[in-house]
Amino acid sequence: MKSKILLAVFAASMAVVATAQTAKPKFDATKIDGAAAPNSRISSIYKYLMQTGHPSTFIAPEGLFGCADEADCEAKGTVYYQRIGALDASNNPTPSRGTMQAWLATHGFSLNPLLPRSDEIRAVYYNRADLGFGRDLHCRTYRKGIEFAVPKDIISIKSFVAQAGHPQPAKAKILPRMIQPTSTVSACYVTNFGDSANPNAPNGNEQQAITKAKTNSQPIATVAMEVTRSDSSTAAIPEVRFFVYDTGGAFTSGYTPVPTALRGKLLPFAVLDNDHSSDPAGKKANPGTCMNCHGGRADYSTASPSHPIAKTVVTGANFLPFDAQLFGYDATPGSPYSEVAQRETMRKLNAFVKGTQPVAPSITDVITGWYDWCGGVATVGCAIDDSGHAFTPAGWSTPTAAQLASLNTGTPSSGAELEALYQNVSRKYCRTCHLANSDYFNVQDVNEAHRMKGKLNPLATSSNMPNAERTFNDYWADSGAQAAYNAIWP
Repeated sequence: MKSKILLAVFAASMAVVATAQTAKPKFDATKIDGAAAPNSRISSIYKYLMQTGHPSTFIAPEGLFGCADEADCEAKGTVYYQRIGALDASNNPTPSRGTMQAWLATHGFSLNPLLPRSDEIRAVYYNRADLGFGRDLHCRTYRKGIEFAVPKDIISIKSFVAQAGHPQPAKAKILPRMIQPTSTVSACYVTNFGDSANPNAPNGNEQQAITKAKTNSQPIATVAMEVTRSDSSTAAIPEVRFFVYDTGGAFTSGYTPVPTALRGKLLPFAVLDNDHSSDPAGKKANPGTCMNCHGGRADYSTASPSHPIAKTVVTGANFLPFDAQLFGYDATPGSPYSEVAQRETMRKLNAFVKGTQPVAPSITDVITGWYDWCGGVATVGCAIDDSGHAFTPAGWSTPTAAQLASLNTGTPSSGAELEALYQNVSRKYCRTCHLANSDYFNVQDVNEAHRMKGKLNPLATSSNMPNAERTFNDYWADSGAQAAYNAIWP
């Protein structure tokens, strides 16, 4: 009887969750707010920015990766691929990660993106907030172990157990190899798609790009990310590995693996925007390109020239959370890739991210905040609900008098104005990257809000933020965001 009551309560709660989420509004970064600019200052700023463009390179990998220019970054990126096992010492692709197909096989993904394994999480969406691509994303987590020989005779077995898994001498009679799990691997790959008119470019027609993503038609390139966390050193910051592959056309030929084909070839660079200021082709070298949003540091050092590869390590990078209500989704009736149909998928993806134990605590905090209203990210049926349960960090929604005073606004500010600043500026145009780069600027911490003025005020910083082409254009064209900003800093 008790179990029936509990089931009834659970069913009722899920019904409430489903009802609350049936028609959630979605932020559409592709549509410029048609309202009049808040004041003449904003009108003149917008006109200036649209005429002059971003004052510097949008995504510059040099600083994070410690290289001089794009050519140097690309050369060091090749050495980086040697370090992470994608290229051998002669720069030939390795069997484990040298092609996209090899990477998929190594991590146990299906070689056909349209037929994912049962333990793969697949999502199809349009990245409205920062890249402007249709995206086909796959993630999975698995346990990885070391393989060792098991001796046949009982005396050797006792010795084997006493050595806690150390292999026996070659003279021992052995059984087939046994795998001892020693670490957890988290891996994701995402393929980008343009629209019909410009299949190799971002910021095209949203629904066309989604159609290409869900059918794997004319993919541009694939980026992949993996992190291995050892059981024996859970407190250590694990190495994170980034890959870029030329999937330009298909993962395979008729979904038959072609590991030596150009499609799936390893690339030391990516093209993410129309900014060609540092490279005529717009190429940005890996892993610095990825680190701009995923965070982390790369220790590439020439202090030991005889062992440069050993120094090419990226640590402190993070899988990014999935802000599901900033994405575009398939509008085809009954599609499994609509916003409603993929709410559970997005929950699983955010649970995946939280399970990787992000180095940046702000990532865990925001995932917890999104799902707190319906039982947490581990609760089946729970989803991000910006319309009924919008998440605002405590300090932003209930600031103290001291926190308001610290903004140095020169005018009285209210908690409501501060919350509007977070929801209309920080959340839409800053949070995605600054969750992983919270050491530069933590958008979740209201005590750092005064630093936003220095980041966004064009009179103070020559307007070099946001640091992504699509986000930059959307922010400076969004009069609602400008109004929220000017309420604090007129």
